[in-house]
Amino acid sequence: KYLHMEKINLKEGETTWTYNKLSTNSNDITIIIVPGYISYFVVLHFPLILTHYNSGVVDFYITFIDTLYEKFEKKYDIIGVEHLGHSGQVKTVYSLEDQIDHKIHFLRNHMLMKPSAKYILIGHSVGSYISLKTRKRATDVNIIHVVNLFPTFRDLWQGLAPPIKLFIQPGVRNAISSFVHYVPTFITKAIISYMSSLSDEARYVIANKLNYYSLMNILYMAYCEGQEIGEVDEECRSIIKDHHENMLFLYGRTDNYTPLSYYEDLLTSYPNGNIELAEEGVKHAFVLRHSDVVAAKVHDFLVQAMSKKVSNETIL
Repeated sequence: KYLHMEKINLKEGETTWTYNKLSTNSNDITIIIVPGYISYFVVLHFPLILTHYNSGVVDFYITFIDTLYEKFEKKYDIIGVEHLGHSGQVKTVYSLEDQIDHKIHFLRNHMLMKPSAKYILIGHSVGSYISLKTRKRATDVNIIHVVNLFPTFRDLWQGLAPPIKLFIQPGVRNAISSFVHYVPTFITKAIISYMSSLSDEARYVIANKLNYYSLMNILYMAYCEGQEIGEVDEECRSIIKDHHENMLFLYGRTDNYTPLSYYEDLLTSYPNGNIELAEEGVKHAFVLRHSDVVAAKVHDFLVQAMSKKVSNETIL
């Protein structure tokens, strides 16, 4: 599966990892996956320390991308774009705004190779916020649909557990990142073997991509999100208002980050919108256990939405 990973440099010093499943068909549709956060509690036993590990590392989305690619019968390119700095390959710490600019720059760079491309953005968690901002700002990019999975574009701070609010504070995040960076490799491997529920992708990420710089980026980005994502801002509000018919919003039934009241409020504002609840038991970090279920939902929505768009263009 890692044969499909690619390391690219969009700008000087900016290394980006992507996971690419490319179609052999001549098709203008390109689906872009914008990661969110996948959460683990890594347990170290001397003394007992709980380190909350979130990541925009694209490795977690491999099963989801592969499943969606197969459901579309390999007709469309699907590219997962990792957040800057989350692989620990650079020594720069990036803000949330930097991550938005990065996704816009990635799309514009991709357009140079595929000028006729029509893009579908699939954003998970904060990836939804980034996708909505990208849709609003990148008016030169032909983005035809935005899929928002467990979207956190509203009041994110309220959904964070108290320990997380502590971990992401300036001094604390530096201490946590330093501590984890210097944990000996044999201890890391012992932890991985102890956590039997981890996927292969998660084991690879923890063993190979978890270091001081990746954790600093992850925790700093979480801090930025908590500070910056409050009430739905004007950019998100306007793009949803103008284009909600071309968007899907999928909420969890039990999700601290996006409680049911957020789903209900959005549905009240846009009763004819594509605003749905995921199946019972599907968690915020759906890629850990429910990639197939969510991929099926995304596939069905996009097939219907693209068919409707073709019908409308035919009538016109």
